[in-house]
Amino acid sequence: MTSNSDSDTPVTPKKAKTTKVLQKYKPEWEKQYNWITSDPQNKSNAKCITCGVNFTISSAGIGQIKQHQNNQKHKMKTEMKKTSGALQNFLTSDTKSRCQGSSDDENIIAAELALTFHIVKHNLSYNSMDCLNKLNKIVFVDSKIASKIRLARTKMEALVTKC
Repeated sequence: MTSNSDSDTPVTPKKAKTTKVLQKYKPEWEKQYNWITSDPQNKSNAKCITCGVNFTISSAGIGQIKQHQNNQKHKMKTEMKKTSGALQNFLTSDTKSRCQGSSDDENIIAAELALTFHIVKHNLSYNSMDCLNKLNKIVFVDSKIASKIRLARTKMEALVTKC
């Protein structure tokens, strides 16, 4: 007599699949970490204002924010931001109103400094200014100031490193 039963093999119960709950961005984190904001395209991401990068918070939430804060790149950018504060104060929103009564030469200098600040703030190459300067003259044909700007990579580098 043969038996077709599998009673000799132990039966292991199947585990129920566990689904991970993804962490979502919490606006109250901004009170403690003033350098983050939400990513409007993904609720499981945060955006670092200092570094300009998005990073996921889906698995560890605030732990990943702390991990990003301790990242060497973030620390370096935070230090750079502290030292460039004076330049940000120089180029405030009322710069345009202050330049209304100024001479063309002062307006040209202000435009060159504003372009230099923009290139440095967004971590762009000095070489990009060579092209941007030519582009501004083509795009802003009717602007006396844009046509008189003489700012290329060498002058910009000197403004940043020697002034």
